[in-house]
Amino acid sequence: MRILTLQRLEIFKTIYETNSISEAARRLNLAQPTVSRHIRDFEAALKLSLFINKSGRIKPTWEAHRLFQICEGAYERIRQVENDIAGIREGRGQTLRLMSAPSFFSFPFLAVALKRVKEEYPEIDVSVDVGSSANQIQSLREGNIDVGLAAEIPETPELKISTIGHTKIVMIVPKNHPMAQEDVFPISAMEEYPCVMPFTRAPVGRFIDRELTKHGISAKRLMTAVSPAIVPRLAEALGCCGISDSLTAAASAHIDIKAIPLSVDISVRVQAIRNAGAANRAVDDLYIRSLRDSMLLLSNTQ
Repeated sequence: MRILTLQRLEIFKTIYETNSISEAARRLNLAQPTVSRHIRDFEAALKLSLFINKSGRIKPTWEAHRLFQICEGAYERIRQVENDIAGIREGRGQTLRLMSAPSFFSFPFLAVALKRVKEEYPEIDVSVDVGSSANQIQSLREGNIDVGLAAEIPETPELKISTIGHTKIVMIVPKNHPMAQEDVFPISAMEEYPCVMPFTRAPVGRFIDRELTKHGISAKRLMTAVSPAIVPRLAEALGCCGISDSLTAAASAHIDIKAIPLSVDISVRVQAIRNAGAANRAVDDLYIRSLRDSMLLLSNTQ
């Protein structure tokens, strides 16, 4: 068993400074017999007498004075370590580098998650950037970001992927469109009405294209939108249909459009992505949990 432990030094230091076992027990929030036992064990391990009882008072011996002087630097170092640990808990000296797909910046769940991170890590330096799925994966490879936020990223050994939630694919139409009075948009109508379609080389666009192909649908493409965030405005301006998702539609409720559910259920996964080789950090996990919680809350209120 080691002679010196942090607990033994703390108990010795507190008794030395207070000249009282009962007061030391109070300050350390320990039972008095526990403090007495620890200091006896410490003296036995050191083979030194550290305190004597003189007229009912605890007095340090010469050996105790010498030990306290020797350990003074250690006490200061322990205080510094405790301060550094508090800094780790608060995020002092840490950075959280995030990147998100452009469309997610209009969703309140991202801001809610970041608010929670700052509440628990008030000293952390957070930076948020925007980038496509390909940009995020490259930035993770290069160590330039800690967590990305994208959708329908395929599983690869280099990525650690956490599903945050799901968002349904919907058809967005202007309110004066012939289909605007419908409660459900038949996917077969996509072959009749011109549509703003997603970019098929991006993960979400590729996923939607595969789903439509499964149902034998060849959509009438009017235009390609790389980002789902611009689909509502394009549909409104061009007077056409636009494939988007329920979250984007909810964020665009202030413009003159209507989001109509498709006749088939197509949902995409919203995912947090990390470099699989990077060390796990509590703040990264908190951010991802917060995204999941806030997205779930948002989904339940829609």
